Amino acid sequence: MLFPANVFQATRSLLHLPSLILSLVAITAAPYAAAFELDIQLNDKHGNLAKIQGAVAYLTPTFDIPDTAQAMPHSVRDIAQENRKFTPQISVIRKSGTLRFPNKDNVNHHVYSFSKPLAFELPLYKGSNVPELKAINAGEVILGCNIHDWMIGYLLIVDTPFYQQNESANWHFSDLPPGEYELAIWHPQINKQEALTQKIALTENTTLNLNLKLELSRLKSQSPPQKSVDEDDYF
Repeated sequence: MLFPANVFQATRSLLHLPSLILSLVAITAAPYAAAFELDIQLNDKHGNLAKIQGAVAYLTPTFDIPDTAQAMPHSVRDIAQENRKFTPQISVIRKSGTLRFPNKDNVNHHVYSFSKPLAFELPLYKGSNVPELKAINAGEVILGCNIHDWMIGYLLIVDTPFYQQNESANWHFSDLPPGEYELAIWHPQINKQEALTQKIALTENTTLNLNLKLELSRLKSQSPPQKSVDEDDYF
């Protein structure tokens, strides 16, 4: 049986469709025209990996970031009160994200902050009521409880989608668009006199080693005195 020439042409085109589809998938999978990786390690003054948990590395671009990065979802962060402690004690959230403060204890808490980026007060509450706040300004926020003086929490609000919190003092970023960034490292144990910020021009995969010049400070304990635990049982 003979077929017209246009039928053979259509058949040849269909045979090439799978490779065309794969090419389209590969193109749309990449978030930017070019993307790079960045590895960061923070060392103590002796050149060893710094012994801190929960430190945050964040990159603030000095250029207009692509819409795909700007559209990254804003986080929802829970900072619970559990066993009369803030859990976790150290947190990070992107600006405009939602903060929730669930009380998992069977006593009331009165959470507050006097910090300029997010000054607030949540009067006595417990049970299923979970107060929420918007992280409206970037900066460091110190949390406390009016009932339990030993409770202290630390929150960093960042104005960038490029941030990471890690249990060890090293971080790996991937899919970063090329350009200039302001890199900063934050943790409440890092001395305020340390200049852990620097500008980096990302034009290729990069590895950075940063070194502390001063000793780390001690992180304030959230362990209550036994007397205080016994006395606040009526709240």
